[in-house]
Amino acid sequence: MTRHIRHVGVFALTLLIIEFLDEFVFGAREAAWPLIRTDLNLDYVQIGLLLSVPIIPIKFVLLGLMGLFNAGWYSILKARLYSAMPGQMTN
Repeated sequence: MTRHIRHVGVFALTLLIIEFLDEFVFGAREAAWPLIRTDLNLDYVQIGLLLSVPIIPIKFVLLGLMGLFNAGWYSILKARLYSAMPGQMTN
């Protein structure tokens, strides 16, 4: 009987540890979203798109594309202008 109770206790402790880790990771992720939103200058639609993509490498590609579109084409054209006129730009 005591062996059975000990197994039940170990099983319950295992489930409690899993639940604690789940809550800890969820809380950290939810606390990080406002920082990610302001740091990457994302709006709520872009965050929703990011959350709906299930594969992590695709999320990094999607973040890069969002950063490119948020920066606009001006920075790309400016970089091409600098490379087309070497030695003529001053710092």
